[in-house]
Amino acid sequence: MSDDKTLTKIPHFDGHYDHWSELMENLLKAKGLWDMVERGFVEPLDGALLNDNQQALLNEARTRDHQVKHYLFQAIDRTVF
Repeated sequence: MSDDKTLTKIPHFDGHYDHWSELMENLLKAKGLWDMVERGFVEPLDGALLNDNQQALLNEARTRDHQVKHYLFQAIDRTVF
């Protein structure tokens, strides 16, 4: 598992997708987030009743989804995105 206190250089997309995607995959695996890319994240339907454990898991999944998006947004220039 990664240490979130360690600064990580995020690979910047420079137009060479194959190389960049390998670097991003490696980064996300090192951060323990690659499963979010493979499985994705879907919000439960409005009004879904969740017990405390399910709510905690949902909150964790939301946080991890935001972490993945954060890395991607940092890696891709605004003109490309």
